[in-house]
Amino acid sequence: METATREFLNDPRYNYLNGNTLYVSRLFKWYGEDFPDGVVPFIRSYAQGEFKKQLEKRKDRIRVKYLDYDWSLNGK
Repeated sequence: METATREFLNDPRYNYLNGNTLYVSRLFKWYGEDFPDGVVPFIRSYAQGEFKKQLEKRKDRIRVKYLDYDWSLNGK
């Protein structure tokens, strides 16, 4: 589970930083109560490499936007 979480959070198709805006899966909005410290600290705890560096650098200025969910995956 730990490995899958890390891979998902570091995959720029699903979560990415553009300037001071962190774009994340809409799942984080739907299940926000599961992240009592917030989405950004949760993602920072799993981020790696340049993604982690950029999150740390901007940590006090990051705003979160939620990406549209791809419902077509349900049909597979």
